[in-house]
Amino acid sequence: MGYGSPASLFHKKTAQLRRVIPLFVLLQVVLATKASQAQNIDQDRFQLYAGCTPVQLHIQGGMSQLGIDTASVRRAASGRLKAARIYSEDAVNALLVEMSVVSQAFAVQAHFHKPVLDPWTNLTRMAPTWSAGRIGVHSFDRTGILGRISFLVDRFINEYLRVNADACEKGVPEN
Repeated sequence: MGYGSPASLFHKKTAQLRRVIPLFVLLQVVLATKASQAQNIDQDRFQLYAGCTPVQLHIQGGMSQLGIDTASVRRAASGRLKAARIYSEDAVNALLVEMSVVSQAFAVQAHFHKPVLDPWTNLTRMAPTWSAGRIGVHSFDRTGILGRISFLVDRFINEYLRVNADACEKGVPEN
């Protein structure tokens, strides 16, 4: 019994490889996607997981030349955090909202700070683990800037609640 000519054997093996290679590539893509998703979940949890504990609010900077003071930003942002049921004035975790304006340009940023343990020194300190920001130009219209600040606070709330969903479903713990 012969296996046929070397050329026909080569063509059979090539045809088999043509069927196997796409499956192998698909398997690699699926495995890489799963690993990437797991890494993103770990990153999200490190950045924002806090057992659904409340958050205090700090406002830095100001835009008084545009009629935006820290008190108005505090009222708007704390109202959103209260509505989400994650606000407390004496919480350990903090959301820092920073505002600055230079000439026609402005920047607003939000940073989530939580206790982080340094494994080398065994010390725990507050550190920013999540940040988001917006920059832009203004025409002395405070509405657009306040809208961007609200957007950042809402983005934080949405991401915080998403990452802490299991803990939040059990009820927001007292701080």
